[in-house]
Amino acid sequence: MKSSTHVSSAPQRARPAARPSAGVSTGEGAAPFVPQTKFLSLISTGDRYAVASRGRLAVQGALLWTFKDWIDRRWMRQYQELPSQRVSAAVG
Repeated sequence: MKSSTHVSSAPQRARPAARPSAGVSTGEGAAPFVPQTKFLSLISTGDRYAVASRGRLAVQGALLWTFKDWIDRRWMRQYQELPSQRVSAAVG
């Protein structure tokens, strides 16, 4: 099974959405959206091996698969526990 990870942070993705509403509410107008030109892509080849690229740089290897697996598991952990479960676990 092949999978890929596009590494970017949620605050980076949220900022463009926040700018237009903030600018409109203050009367300044909306700031132009400028997408990232370089980003990290990690692609698993399915055999505990991965390829990474960022801009013009590309590397491959088993260590990259370990890094991708760590990122994916950390991301999935967010969806394994619902917010109400976290609160009740902290209280109880």
